[in-house]
Amino acid sequence: MELAKFVADVQNGLVIDGKSLRFSEFTEIWKRDYSSKGLAPSTYKGYCSLLDSRILPYLGHFYINKIKPTYIMQFYDLLSRELG
Repeated sequence: MELAKFVADVQNGLVIDGKSLRFSEFTEIWKRDYSSKGLAPSTYKGYCSLLDSRILPYLGHFYINKIKPTYIMQFYDLLSRELG
C-alpha cells in the first residue's frame, strides 16, 4: 500500500529522489519547467509576485503531501479578511 502511494507521488512530481517536496520547492520546479514556458511574461511575473508575497509565506513550509483542504480554506479566509 505505501509503495503504491510512493510510486504515485513520484509520478505526480510530489517526490524527487525519494524526498517529499515542500510547497516552496514545488513552486520552483513549476516556475522553471512549466509556467515560464506556457505563460505570457506579464502573467508569469504577476503569478510569481503573488507566490512570493502571499502564498509562500503561508504555505511554503508545508510538505506538498501534507497540505489539507482545510489549510487552503484557512488561507483563503485570511486573504478575505485582509482584503476586506
